[in-house]
Amino acid sequence: MQDQFAVTTQPGSHGVQVYVSPEEVTVRTMRADDCDFAGRLLIDGFKEKFVHAIGAGNLELARRASAADHRMYGNKYDRIFIAEFEGRRAGVMELKFYGNSEGSSSDHWDALGCCTGCRLMWMASFMTENVDRGYVYLDHIAVDETFRGKGVGKALMVVADQQGRARQCHTIFLWVASDNRARNLYERQGYKTTLTRSGCCISCAIGRRSFDKMEKTL
Repeated sequence: MQDQFAVTTQPGSHGVQVYVSPEEVTVRTMRADDCDFAGRLLIDGFKEKFVHAIGAGNLELARRASAADHRMYGNKYDRIFIAEFEGRRAGVMELKFYGNSEGSSSDHWDALGCCTGCRLMWMASFMTENVDRGYVYLDHIAVDETFRGKGVGKALMVVADQQGRARQCHTIFLWVASDNRARNLYERQGYKTTLTRSGCCISCAIGRRSFDKMEKTL
């Protein structure tokens, strides 16, 4: 699959490559004008988790805070990728490599209040991952529901593999809820389950009782 991607250079991007899949999905690094889309899709793509942590009534505030966070991510744009289908933004993916830090600013989330903010931080503590040298972590991948089934997720994952190899990584990994249907996509892309974590603390923090770590050799 990866060898079928056409690679071009993004106009005005100073050499940033654009990946074009056979399904005409284009994948490129994030720009400043993508921040609202990326920030909102991060919340909507994992809506169930955020509703569990902060309540449905706080979702719009969370979308705005997430978008504000993304506007501060200038040094992370080279590892956040936007997928487009027929010229429309369709998906987002963030990768994390050895030495990368978390980029969220608590100031953007203060409007949630103390108790709700603490629940959000508790959820985040279970979703934060340290990355060893030689590994790439697929931190999150989300596809707008309008574009699901069009090869967007697959295109993003192919680019994730390419980015990992380009940085001399030997393994890419992710975490996914054990009952998430996205596991089928990951398995088709060559990922295998290597670890399962479960328990009441995870369930209370994230709303799902069991999560699987899936890895793929690059």
